Amino acid sequence: MTTIQDLMERASTMITQNPDQAREFNGVYKFVLAGTDARTFIVDLTDNPRVIDGDGAAQCTIHMETTDFIDLVEGRADRRALFFMGKLTVQGDWGLAMKLKSLDEMMSDRR
Repeated sequence: MTTIQDLMERASTMITQNPDQAREFNGVYKFVLAGTDARTFIVDLTDNPRVIDGDGAAQCTIHMETTDFIDLVEGRADRRALFFMGKLTVQGDWGLAMKLKSLDEMMSDRR
């Protein structure tokens, strides 16, 4: 079963392999994940793209359960459905939030 750590490592690898593509997002996301394997991490997609384990400043903060996050990234859940069911909440820059589809595709291993 995929873990949050697995997804963070995938994102880190993708960013390292193609930092120019990552910079196109031009923003900083914070993911606050609750439940089993609860975790907070930052995905900085600005000048020095990277994944940071832990809390920090961000332009867009996403709150959700870890299981829903994994399902979202792996294509088993729809972000709009999660949002309308109250399982995904957004604080901050909604423009960045709208780019989540591209971000979760970048973090997944599906092509």
